[in-house]
Amino acid sequence: TLTGGVRAEGSVPRTAPAENPAIETLFDARPDHAPTPIAVLQRLKYPYKIPGQQVMSASMSQLSRTYQGPSVIRGGIGEFRGAARPTLLSGAMTSTGLPGGVERLLCTGSATPTPDWQAYATDTSAIPSECVNSSTLADTAPSVTLLDRRWAPPESWRATLGYSKTLFSTYLSIDANYAINLHQPGTYDLNFAGAPQFSIADEGARPVSVGPSSIDPSSGAVSSVQSRTSAAYGRVVDQRADLRGETGQVTVYAIPNIPFRFGIVTIGYTYADARIQSRGFDQSTGGDPRLVDWSPGVFTPHHTVQIGIGKSFGKWGGITTSIRAQSGLPFTPLVAGDVNGDGLSNDRAFVFNPATATDPAVASGLTSLIASGPAAARACLAKQLGQIAAQNSCTGPWSATMNAGIYFFNAVPWTSNRARVGFTFQNVLGGLDELIHGNNHLQGWGMSPFPDQTLLRVRGFDPGTNSFLYSVNPRFGSTSLTTT
Repeated sequence: TLTGGVRAEGSVPRTAPAENPAIETLFDARPDHAPTPIAVLQRLKYPYKIPGQQVMSASMSQLSRTYQGPSVIRGGIGEFRGAARPTLLSGAMTSTGLPGGVERLLCTGSATPTPDWQAYATDTSAIPSECVNSSTLADTAPSVTLLDRRWAPPESWRATLGYSKTLFSTYLSIDANYAINLHQPGTYDLNFAGAPQFSIADEGARPVSVGPSSIDPSSGAVSSVQSRTSAAYGRVVDQRADLRGETGQVTVYAIPNIPFRFGIVTIGYTYADARIQSRGFDQSTGGDPRLVDWSPGVFTPHHTVQIGIGKSFGKWGGITTSIRAQSGLPFTPLVAGDVNGDGLSNDRAFVFNPATATDPAVASGLTSLIASGPAAARACLAKQLGQIAAQNSCTGPWSATMNAGIYFFNAVPWTSNRARVGFTFQNVLGGLDELIHGNNHLQGWGMSPFPDQTLLRVRGFDPGTNSFLYSVNPRFGSTSLTTT
């Protein structure tokens, strides 16, 4: 059987952002651009039933059943597209760079007014509207957000191939999927000049886009005014759709031939691999945020195991249980602070070698992490000594979730057979964690672990050596709820 077709779709905005001629002159970009994406998508699928072959499938619910049919080869290829978000133009509508648009006051170091919180709470006019001085540590320029002329909704080409049959009275199914994802969203700061003012020798010559005078020595806080092409504006964020990604996965699914009176067991395993493109304006950067990097997908585990168990008890009801376990998700060692001067706190950390680090506190902290920190931290740091960490180069721990249900087949009395009772239990492992360990000592059972990504914290800047001063976060890589 061969089935194919086309799908036409599109969207038209009813309003557009305000025009700003100055932005068009400076950056050759139109803040008032509103896209009208229209596309024709193609799809094709081809299931094929193998003559003479038999397949068995089963499901467990309030009415359990089994059935048999021919083995099948199935597959398809098609073009899919996401829809334009309703909030797509919201940033461009408010951050126009025109009078009346969103304004921001950012004062760093000595330019910061001494705060009087009590006065601010009682009189909003007392809130400062300017910095102490007009040096490079004072940032009062308005930011602008716009939509790129070539913007398009996310699009992907997906292909799948699968096969099902019964082998030794066990139902087996295998499916392979591959997707090329196009027009993936990203941002680009059109006002970022990208001209390094100096480099940090101790961090692999990391480029810094502002001069030492734009960095507060006591805190290491950075003002990004010097990193801009035009001082009249802050960040000019161009929302683009020029990135791509690739995803592939193989899923094996089985229903073992267990006598039905003992219940039904389903087992599934998925191996997946995803790679994405990103810029330093969106994810993380090792220096120049304009560069496009390939890295592992953030929310795609390599291994996933699923087990489902169902058992009926005579005519009164049954139970079902679903368990899902997955390998850890990738994460990136980061610096808490802006050290490249682009105005964003998303810089990847330099992994100092404890044997050669000039700061004794940094050397001691990294030595402790590599020796006795979480397993994800130890393996990740040891292989990246003496270099800026790669994006998504660390992997978190495995995690598991569990749901369950109890079903009663018989109707509730006096309801004319129109009502039945069932209980659904979500996150059973989380409930057991709280029951066994108590609220103050949770181990994180049944929760998706998100490791602490901060490796270094900026604590100052040394203008004599043009280097940042750091402290090591001892919780890097930890997923403990009591510390994060």
